[in-house]
Amino acid sequence: LMYNFLYNGNSMQQTECRRNRVCPWCNLDCRVLYSLLEHITQCHPKFKVTFVPGLNGFDEIDVEINELLNLCGEPRPDEGSCVPIFSGPNTRVPFCLEMKGSLTRCKR
Repeated sequence: LMYNFLYNGNSMQQTECRRNRVCPWCNLDCRVLYSLLEHITQCHPKFKVTFVPGLNGFDEIDVEINELLNLCGEPRPDEGSCVPIFSGPNTRVPFCLEMKGSLTRCKR
């Protein structure tokens, strides 16, 4: 599995090759590719991942910064209607305070 970390509007790239399905950020062993992709999408929302099936024998995951989120992984104020009221570990489900004042799950 090859990770392509893309920077500066995709003009720069860092490539990392791994033989396992371990998350590069939290070292969770997901064991299968689908689980790894779901884990990264759900638990590390500040990154946008794109799976590219490998023709050269290596599957690839392109990783970019999710421009819809700020550096803390929260929606930018101009991009969404919810304001996070919880900033704990990524493994917890964040809740949002909507305009009506009720707690709801963030739509990610």
